[in-house]
Amino acid sequence: MASLSIKANDLSIISALNDAGVRFIVIGGVAVQYFGCREWHDVDDLDLLIDSDLETAKKLVGALNGLGASVHFSTETIARPANQLQIKRAPFYTDILTATSDQEFEVMFSNSVEETHQNVDIRIVSRSDLIAIKQATIDNLDKHKKDIECLKAV
Repeated sequence: MASLSIKANDLSIISALNDAGVRFIVIGGVAVQYFGCREWHDVDDLDLLIDSDLETAKKLVGALNGLGASVHFSTETIARPANQLQIKRAPFYTDILTATSDQEFEVMFSNSVEETHQNVDIRIVSRSDLIAIKQATIDNLDKHKKDIECLKAV
């Protein structure tokens, strides 16, 4: 298993979300890298899964606005299940996804791996949940296929 590598700007988002009490799980390329299936320089953004509820959305907006990420989404939009919100303004390159249901998030959260990186607590999606997320990806890009093959092998 590779060690966890997270870019400084991504770590600042994670730290701000922790400070605001937002429960989230790191998914996507950072999680794939954590399980040893990508090099850190092949991770292009930070993907986070959050619970789809209004309280989480309010905390998220406060944390991101505090970082200067200029979130222009309403809390109602953020709280919708199965939603993807992109924050693509320098220096942030982040996708925030909401769970399809409270139950789904709770299961993934309880299955997630707890890590600490540079004194910041991070929850990373479990390998089996990451495989399921990758298999459900609509675009089915080659990178997702390669990720799934590698994740199944580790």
